Amino acid sequence: MADMNTIEQLSVMRAELQQLEAARLTREKAASERLRSTSTDAPVTDEEQLSAQLSSWMERDGDIDPQAILDELKEGASQWLEGFNEDLKDTRPSTLLLVFGLGVLAGKITS
Repeated sequence: MADMNTIEQLSVMRAELQQLEAARLTREKAASERLRSTSTDAPVTDEEQLSAQLSSWMERDGDIDPQAILDELKEGASQWLEGFNEDLKDTRPSTLLLVFGLGVLAGKITS
């Protein structure tokens, strides 16, 4: 009797795992679609990107606008943290604890 209960629980857990995997694949597909939709057809050179970025940082009088640079840095950091958060969601807690412990150990050894 206990074996049947365990088998039922495993079946429920398997179904939940399949649902989570499907949701993760859907998120990844949506992210790749967004990435493809934002990319341009014509390749842009580094010089063109740099001149466009510099012109967006300039004020009307020709000086660099520090607020525009800070806003862009905040946006980039926010995007990086969102990606980092997605990576952490897919990582097992034991792996995170192991990496943290190795970091502490390396810090103790090098100091």
